[in-house]
Amino acid sequence: MTGAAPPAAIRSLGGRALAAVLVLALPIGCAVGPNYHRPDAVTVMPERYAGAGGEWKVATPQADLPRGPWWAIFGDAELNRLETEAAAANQDLKAASARFA
Repeated sequence: MTGAAPPAAIRSLGGRALAAVLVLALPIGCAVGPNYHRPDAVTVMPERYAGAGGEWKVATPQADLPRGPWWAIFGDAELNRLETEAAAANQDLKAASARFA
């Protein structure tokens, strides 16, 4: 009987045995050893950060402001030329500007 599925009674027994093992093993996995001692919570701010309290500033997001040609910060003439060429050849920009014209 090679390749034949085991009878339903054996499959059911195997499933029940597996479920029993898992149910019994679950509390063991959650147990903490007998030598466990809860660590003390550190509530003192490290000296390195002690002076940082007065230097905080309120955030002023400026992501909506135009940034200009970001690639110009690299000072590369070739990159500037490529960006200009890419903007001129961009078909999506041409189509969008034609829709709004």
